[in-house]
Amino acid sequence: MFQYKYSALMLAITASVTAPVYASTDSVMSANIVSPYVIGGDDVDSNTPASENFMASLRNNKAGETPFCGATIISDQWVLTAAHCVVKGSDKNAEVMPPSDITITAGLIDNSEPLEDHIFSATHVVVHPDFSPVAVVKKDSVRAEVISTELDNDVALIRVNRKFKDVAQVNLPTREQSSDIETELKKQWNDSDYQGSTRHDKNLKVLGWGVTDPSGGSDSGSDNLQQAMLSLFPIDLCYKRIESNDNPGLIIDSPANTTKLCALPSEITDHIDGTPYGVDACFGDSGGPILAQDDNDEWLQVGIVSGGTVGDLACGSMTRPGFYARVGNYTDWIVENSSKKPMHPITPPDFLSDKYNDQDGDGCNDSISANNCNIGKDRDGGGSFGFIGLLLLCSGAFFRRLKV
Repeated sequence: MFQYKYSALMLAITASVTAPVYASTDSVMSANIVSPYVIGGDDVDSNTPASENFMASLRNNKAGETPFCGATIISDQWVLTAAHCVVKGSDKNAEVMPPSDITITAGLIDNSEPLEDHIFSATHVVVHPDFSPVAVVKKDSVRAEVISTELDNDVALIRVNRKFKDVAQVNLPTREQSSDIETELKKQWNDSDYQGSTRHDKNLKVLGWGVTDPSGGSDSGSDNLQQAMLSLFPIDLCYKRIESNDNPGLIIDSPANTTKLCALPSEITDHIDGTPYGVDACFGDSGGPILAQDDNDEWLQVGIVSGGTVGDLACGSMTRPGFYARVGNYTDWIVENSSKKPMHPITPPDFLSDKYNDQDGDGCNDSISANNCNIGKDRDGGGSFGFIGLLLLCSGAFFRRLKV
């Protein structure tokens, strides 16, 4: 998160993301047209007790324990994150990160100095079966039909090797609660006369340790947990804003979409070369939460940081909304899958199911990962000890590859 300061480097990164490409095959995954990000805000109070903190950080064991995504604690042994955080690639050659590659830290505001009690090893990764990293399009000589949208069902769960202690658990909304909250926040947006207003209600809170420099430089990740207030951008308006007449439905399939939420900065904070920008979210915050208050002023996680369309302003644009996986749509799936220990260490999305059919009961599948043995068994007694004494704040190559 950051107070925006423009850099040509960000343009170089975003310029590499191309417009959709189609081929005359039955099922085609388009080139990426989105960039998974979230950015902007203020330090969370460093004195916040762990008992009030439901945030977790995902780290890559093969990149010096580099933090690469956020997550939220939903039960005593599970965290919720974005599917694109743990699925590398977007076609049949894609892979789910094996649990043995993932370390999780929890109970921290300052993420730079975890103690052993804060460190957990992942034992299982469960990706939503319908996760679609890129738009899937069926095309014939007459028309193109969108089968699934970009970063759709961007939801995943990770189980850890031992129970979390003395930390909070985030509150998840039911489908009905989510709908009620969105109805109220949509009314707030409409009441603010969005067509001429530069200020909107600050009704969504986003949290994360993502980069603080708009260039996306991986060495600018924040040690201290950041928070920012955004505004819900109604899904029907978001559909009109994001989708083009030439290629409709690649990110949001309709004005009545129920799998995504959209948000924009609540107000202009400054200008760059005459272009206004606001506090927002960016690289490294993916998988973290966006929260809203219900009628009882209780904060609920209504979204998971997912993506946003690319442009000159990579983060902080007042006109290009970011989008989030709509948690209320998945609460039943989340509760069901986090209430049991999975049979296998990796539960892949359907488009990768054939690749993971050979997992045995102990989670040993050498064709997937050379060190993917025994990761289905609890490794009690400690976290990933390779982390202690070696903490690289970021790995630039890893961030650029995943675009998180």
